[in-house]
Amino acid sequence: MLISTKKLYKKCYGNYAIAAVNVFTMEQVLGLFAAADYCGAPFIVQTTPLVRNYANAVMLLNMIEAASKIYPNTVYAIHLDHGVENHVFDAIGSKHYTSVMIDASHDDFDTNVARTKKVVEYAHKYGVSVEAELGVLSGVEDDISIEENYAKYTNPDECKKIQE
Repeated sequence: MLISTKKLYKKCYGNYAIAAVNVFTMEQVLGLFAAADYCGAPFIVQTTPLVRNYANAVMLLNMIEAASKIYPNTVYAIHLDHGVENHVFDAIGSKHYTSVMIDASHDDFDTNVARTKKVVEYAHKYGVSVEAELGVLSGVEDDISIEENYAKYTNPDECKKIQE
């Protein structure tokens, strides 16, 4: 059963962890649903822009929906991980995703916050939760690679400015 990411978080907070697993292929989707069904554990299916471009979002979402019919007792949410606007707005518009992550970490802080705010305003109209990357990533995520000496993690003082 597809439920909102917000509901999953509310139920588990302080009690247990929820696996969030990136999937790329039918075998991975089936394996994730089979394992969760066997364990009786809720989970988050994560997709990325790379896999949405590779498999096509329609194909990917249909594989997830088919797996949910094969394993009808599973409880899950669907999350877009490290998306940019075109992927994020498409995911929200599909009405399948329960949460998205906007990754504007390559922008300066103020631009990142402005882009994130637009996504949040749109997503919340559809009950979709939003995660944001307010610092600069380090390492490799899909086809994005940041060298450690250029990494700048989220600065709590900058985040306080958002509230002001």
